[in-house]
Amino acid sequence: MKIALLSDCHLTSIKPQGRIDTDMLSVGLDKLGQVFQYAYDNDIQHIVEAGDFVDVYRNWDLLSALTKFLESWKKKGVNLLGIDGQHGQYYHSTTNEKTTMGVLFSAGLITRLTGYPKLLNEGKLSNKEEYVNAFGCSYGEEMPELTQFMKAGINILVIHKQILMSKIFNQQEGHIYAPTFLKENEDYDLILCGDAHQKFSFNIGKRIICNIGVMMRLEASEMMYEHKPSFAVYDTETRKLEFHELKVQDAEKVLSRVHLEKQEERKNNFDSFIKQVQESSEDSKELSFDKNLRIIIKQHKASENVKGHISEYMAKAG
Repeated sequence: MKIALLSDCHLTSIKPQGRIDTDMLSVGLDKLGQVFQYAYDNDIQHIVEAGDFVDVYRNWDLLSALTKFLESWKKKGVNLLGIDGQHGQYYHSTTNEKTTMGVLFSAGLITRLTGYPKLLNEGKLSNKEEYVNAFGCSYGEEMPELTQFMKAGINILVIHKQILMSKIFNQQEGHIYAPTFLKENEDYDLILCGDAHQKFSFNIGKRIICNIGVMMRLEASEMMYEHKPSFAVYDTETRKLEFHELKVQDAEKVLSRVHLEKQEERKNNFDSFIKQVQESSEDSKELSFDKNLRIIIKQHKASENVKGHISEYMAKAG
């Protein structure tokens, strides 16, 4: 059997600062629709998503649209299975049903994967087929403990955790390397990761660990300018994974760096102002840094943006 894979869809109806276009709801559903249509056209019954399916934990416009979307595809025989990422959780709770994901799980429009196996190929199997079991590990949950009975067949782990092929930035800590994670979890034939928006696939023999990468490009980072939103298809008979790029607009047409440039300008202004205060403190042995800060504010040497930063600093400093 074949299974379609997604991670970090980050669906939303709210326009982020980094986007030029405004109708995020339609953009997200169009991308998701491409995956469901491919599954339907190729007799793929299950689509599995690795958490952060939604970008915020409550979005009623999105919930209404997703309810109609998922109901229509479920009637056609295409099912969505998934786990919770932190974006969909209310205070990191996987049991709160008063969220967008909570409603979708409770309504049966998304099947929640847990530490207990979900059999994906129910019914009579051909001679070549093995049972295919999917396990879930939502954000903040402990890894499933497999009994000897559970280890039979082909096992798939869907997990929302910082598992990387390489650091996204040099100072990054608290992550796990994908090859190490795959090596240490030999009971799983396929591990689908979410959380880190890094597309990769790595295998040891026929065992695979992968991250499909984020679907919605919501920020204008260099990584998102290069990223190609995709989904993947896993074949349980050949044990092979194949990526498929979605039809999307070029990054230059939908992403904007304007807000990042403004942030950098504010930071540079603030850094320059702090340097001025420090130099004033050095010139006058009798005045402290904080006193110089107050004096300069009174003399109106700071812009409104800088004053805002200073007010935050003074509040923290007491």
